[in-house]
Amino acid sequence: MADPETRKRVEQRRNELAEEKEQNSVSGIDLYIKDGKWTEMNIYHKNNKTITEYADKRKKTVIS
Repeated sequence: MADPETRKRVEQRRNELAEEKEQNSVSGIDLYIKDGKWTEMNIYHKNNKTITEYADKRKKTVIS
């Protein structure tokens, strides 16, 4: 069996990963439609990260 110190570090890391997973979860999506086709999509995460994707592939995806 692993020593108590190793168990403590493993449990701490497990908690960190669970918190990171929760913070990276999606809190909202905005989809903009023009003339029946989507033009822009914003994805909002709980950690205040916003990802903006464009239907026009000449425009890059913006992560802020």
